Formats: sequence, C-alpha cells, structure tokens
Amino acid sequence: MFQNRALGREETLLRHETDRSPNLLDHPGEWYVLAPQYSDEHWRITSFYLVIAGPGLLTQLRGFGGAGGDLEFGLDLNDGLGSTRNMAPVVFHASESAKDWKAGHHNGTVMDLAAGVYDNGNPRAGLRGDLRQPRASSVWTSEEFPLRYGKELTGLSWQADLLRDASGIPLNSARLILETAVAGAGGSFIWTASITISTGAELSAGRRDFAPIRCERYRFKIELDFFDVGEMAHRELFVRQTSTFFLVGVWISLESPWWTIRSLADLIHRAEADRELRTGGYDGNWDICVARLPVSAEIIGRRAEGVRARINQPGNGLRLLEVHAVTDVWYEDV
Repeated sequence: MFQNRALGREETLLRHETDRSPNLLDHPGEWYVLAPQYSDEHWRITSFYLVIAGPGLLTQLRGFGGAGGDLEFGLDLNDGLGSTRNMAPVVFHASESAKDWKAGHHNGTVMDLAAGVYDNGNPRAGLRGDLRQPRASSVWTSEEFPLRYGKELTGLSWQADLLRDASGIPLNSARLILETAVAGAGGSFIWTASITISTGAELSAGRRDFAPIRCERYRFKIELDFFDVGEMAHRELFVRQTSTFFLVGVWISLESPWWTIRSLADLIHRAEADRELRTGGYDGNWDICVARLPVSAEIIGRRAEGVRARINQPGNGLRLLEVHAVTDVWYEDV
C-alpha cells in the first residue's frame, strides 16, 4: 500500500482538460478540474489556494479585473442518495419523515410508521396505499413548498420499494409527479405538471435531472396502483399491495450560492487572515492577490468525485488566476 502523504502544488492545481493549463484566464467560462486518478484514493481537501494577478487588479475590487465577473467553484460529491453531483450551487429538500407523509392530502393512501427499515435496523416511515380500502389506485398530494432562497428546480431524487414481477422487473405500479406553480392574478398560482415519472424502469433509477424549471412553488403527487402479489396457484394467498415510497425530494438551485464569488472584495472578505495583497507585487508591474479559502471536502476516487472552478466574464485587468487544492491523500485497504 502507498504511504499517506500531502500532495504537492503541481499535483493539485486545477487544470483545463484539453491543454492542462492551470490559468483560468486561458479558457474563461470553462471548468478547470481536479480529481483522484485512482479508485482507491481518498483525498481530504482543506482549502483552495488562489494566486490572482493583473495590471491594476487592486484598483477596482467590485469585480475581477474590472466591473462584473464571478469566480465559481464546483464540488462534485456523493449526494447521500447514491449519486455524484455538483453540491456547491444546490440545496436538497425532501419529504421523508412521518410528519411529512401525514401532511398533504391522502386519497386512499396512508403513512406507515414501519413501512421499512433503515440500514441500522430502526423502523422507517413511508407512504403506501391503504390496504383496508383497496381500489384501482390511490393518490397522495404533498403540501405546497416555496423555493425560499432558491431560483429554480434542477432535479428529483426518491427512494421507494417498488412492486416487481416474479423475475424481479419493476412493475408500472406508481407515478411520481412534480407540479410547479408561477404567480397568477390576484395572488393566485398557476400549477403545471412539470415532470412525470411513470414506468417501473424510470422509477428504479431513483433520480431524474432536468433542465432548470423556474417557479415560485412546487409540490409532489404520488399515484399508487394496487396489484395482486402472491402465489398464482393459490388465490387465497394473494395480497393486494402497492409500492411504498420512503423519500421524495427536489434539488433547488440557489439564488446566491456560497461558492460563487462575485468580486475580488468578496474573495478578500471570505479568505483566511493570511491573505496577501500587493500593488505591482507579481512582477513589478502586475498587482497580486494571494488568498486561501477554507473548505472541508473528502473526495473518494471510486465515486468519481472531484472539485472544479471557472471564471466567468473577467475584466481586462485580470491576467492570471490559478487555484490549487491543499490536499492530503490516503488509500483504501482493499
């Protein structure tokens, strides 16, 4: 096994994937990335170290090298639901507790406190059809939710125990619908069924990412069909069942993500106290800013996790922007 160590600067510079350039100004608006090269690696990133330089850089702090522009970081991490996604600009909101499932409107559905179990063996609440009143289908509609500090919806995630046939293939036994609303006249809202996931194959995926949907409110609708499940040769052993949902949630794109930095002044404010600003300090002509942004991220190679950064619409006073991640590496014992 390789020895655990701290990675060097050249090893942890974020680089463009085509030409390996570390200067974000060579490809404005495009991502520069850093990720483990091997699946058994675990990285602990404790800070981003930035070197920024350009003529007159420090004469105007309300942008990057001039008015406007922003520096955007991405954190491609496991989302806790079996997928890797950029967690920097989003927040997740889910319905999964007994309180969540009780809320909203039930039409032939019930909240079951012991619908399933967590990995630690504790009972897990869920939503299923009311077996005391079996019917062709049942429907649960959640409460209405505002986006709060978000601006748009970008994805759905869910966890469910789906009904399956004898070969294990998921049946088309449920439909998950995301409804969104925009403001109408007189304080009313106009609702639209924006996303519908209706087949067993689609539901077994557990996620759906989509083009951003701008809205003021959203709600979930889950339709559950009853099926006979049991031994075909013995009709008395048939059990009427539905699929069971344990979690359904949306990924909300934030209006002002923490990891989108709007100006050099914003960067200086967020940086550690050991930052350095010097007029003409880069080569006698260009101003320089050296800053360290604290971050706490564990990057696992086998999950295809990593970090990235890009500069959007920089000003003419910016010539150099390099980012390296201060990183320790250790290895899985496999």
